[in-house]
Amino acid sequence: MGAILALASDGIRWLSIAGSDIVVEASGKDQLAASMKDYFASLPSARAEVRSSIASGTFVHTIEKASRTSDGSEHGGCGAATDEIVDGKIVIGWQLQPACECP
Repeated sequence: MGAILALASDGIRWLSIAGSDIVVEASGKDQLAASMKDYFASLPSARAEVRSSIASGTFVHTIEKASRTSDGSEHGGCGAATDEIVDGKIVIGWQLQPACECP
């Protein structure tokens, strides 16, 4: 959580995209921090690992593997994301749903 927040601009927007639906998950660094705190409080075993990434101009495209443990079993999958980076900070992040196949 701290690594993302350290890279987030004060005015960051965090979006989820599922088909043609776009949901603003957080608008601003404080709202993102609160959202992440709630998420990790409800899923303390949640982890993410970047499997691949490519930069293109101000954009970074990643495939991330998310996992969590529940009832003694590991659950998770991969997802695609794109972040726009300006002056070394994430200004907008798009999380694409549903999850994709892990490379």
